[in-house]
Amino acid sequence: GKNACKVLHDLGPGLVVITSLQTEEDRDHMSILASQQTHNEDGTTQEDYWCVESPILEGSYTGTGDLFAALFLAWTAKEPDNLSLVMERVVSTMYSVIERTMHASKGTVKSKELQLIRSNAIIE
Repeated sequence: GKNACKVLHDLGPGLVVITSLQTEEDRDHMSILASQQTHNEDGTTQEDYWCVESPILEGSYTGTGDLFAALFLAWTAKEPDNLSLVMERVVSTMYSVIERTMHASKGTVKSKELQLIRSNAIIE
């Protein structure tokens, strides 16, 4: 994960997020890794990393990547200097929305669409 972040930082972006990381040892959890690169006044660079682990909920749901991107953008705009809080809020909201969708799911493709309207209070 960190090596991939470093490669991506070298291509230009100062903020990198990798979602849905899993290890062979733990198939019940996933990790979400964020890396922020800053340039110091002395010309050196520094990478700071944040990793959040989350249990994996059963199923496959439509729109999770879009929701993650929207939440991440909104929270980084609100808290630009607090990536730790951003990650916590995004992952917590994602888990709650997916959990609500999982419980409402009836096994059809349409029922796998995220329950965004019903989750409005969670998202806000």
